[in-house]
Amino acid sequence: MNHGISILFRAIPLVMGFICFFYGGYIFLDGTDPLREVAGPVIFFLGAICLALYGTAAVIIRQLIHKFHPVFNYLIPAFAYTIALMTLLSGVAIFIYGGNSHFILSGHVIFGIGFVAACVATAATASVKFYLIPLNSNSADRTINKAGFSASTEKILIALTVVFALTLWSVCAILFSKSAEGDCYFIAGSVMGGLACICTSLIALVASISRQIRNNYGEKDRKRWPVFVIAMGSISVIGGVCIIFIKMGNAVATTGFILIGLGLICFSILSKVLLLAKVWRQSFALANRIPIIPVITALLCLFLGAFLFQQATIDPAFFVPARVLVGLGGICFCLFSIVSILESGTSRKKTPSPTDRGIESGVTGIDQCGREGELVFTGKGTSEQITADRADCRSSQYIPPIVFIGIRASPSDIGREQISRSPPFPSVASLNERSPLKGDGGMGGGKGMMVAVIRTFFFYGIF
Repeated sequence: MNHGISILFRAIPLVMGFICFFYGGYIFLDGTDPLREVAGPVIFFLGAICLALYGTAAVIIRQLIHKFHPVFNYLIPAFAYTIALMTLLSGVAIFIYGGNSHFILSGHVIFGIGFVAACVATAATASVKFYLIPLNSNSADRTINKAGFSASTEKILIALTVVFALTLWSVCAILFSKSAEGDCYFIAGSVMGGLACICTSLIALVASISRQIRNNYGEKDRKRWPVFVIAMGSISVIGGVCIIFIKMGNAVATTGFILIGLGLICFSILSKVLLLAKVWRQSFALANRIPIIPVITALLCLFLGAFLFQQATIDPAFFVPARVLVGLGGICFCLFSIVSILESGTSRKKTPSPTDRGIESGVTGIDQCGREGELVFTGKGTSEQITADRADCRSSQYIPPIVFIGIRASPSDIGREQISRSPPFPSVASLNERSPLKGDGGMGGGKGMMVAVIRTFFFYGIF
């Protein structure tokens, strides 16, 4: 990854975060629709997740471009946790002091967003030794890497995300138990369940990263964690569809679309967990296609939001989900940035073999002038004779219809349709014969061809 691309991938979550901030603020401050008190604050604080994702991107990228100062081990995770804490406290303040059902709803949702941001901050913390993942993956050593996390650190990182997820599931249950007091509690409980699915999915990501860094990631992990995330995403999406049909005709039904969007974020997280599983100690030909997953989920959120915007012109109940889905699409796009970074840092780049490049055979040797090199054939043909036994290390007589490609080169000398004793890179000479032997270093035999000379000794002395 070069410096320019690293800036782009770090800029994506920042840009998405500021879009959420400005869009949420614009919705909240503009107009008179009371539902803006729900949509505006929620979208605004979705930007907190984007900033936490920026922390993850910055931690990994700075290691890939070798600009990771030890101070960033603490500075970037602290930044992400601070954003999460501010979001969580803001949610508590809103639902306590808001004064109406709209603020009770938005406050609880923002409270849940704070826990999601905390899980993302934990992923950023787990990534401070990301550079060890490709080293462990490419190493034949299966023992614990002492440069990685200790066993207790690994358990603490995983335990943090488990605690955050369990907290959201508990709040979800409490809110559902209060559904009789008003629809706002049912809606808040439903959304909290979707956010809990995201936190639970992030357990798989933190576990995958920390275990690969420590070099104790096994086959069970490779199979278990992707399935785990698929289950969380499916629960959220299926739950959303069920709410839409069960509550059809009621304004509460529109909450199902938000749950679908939250489920799509889970599938965006799946792309990261799946990539880590597929490239661990093996090559995966489609590794560079996995980043397409969050792009698709982002587009689905935006297209679904566009349809709901149109429906909101007829039914105001679609006002909130139409706008919230835009923010969720931004988060999915942030995850595209993260998974692209992971792909750049972890996947094995397959070096094309001679067969992949259409090369059929090769010969390595030292010619009579003491020059070592390799002669590679890209095409074969028949010929009567090749000689290269002359003392001046030149070839004459008959040349078969084959093309020779070398690896190292030296300066070129092309003149009068001849190739000098030390041919250059990249020199091309036409060997269109008009006489049995042409000049010093010429070739005879009545064969015409184009030869690209990319190596010092061409084919002198090989045969």
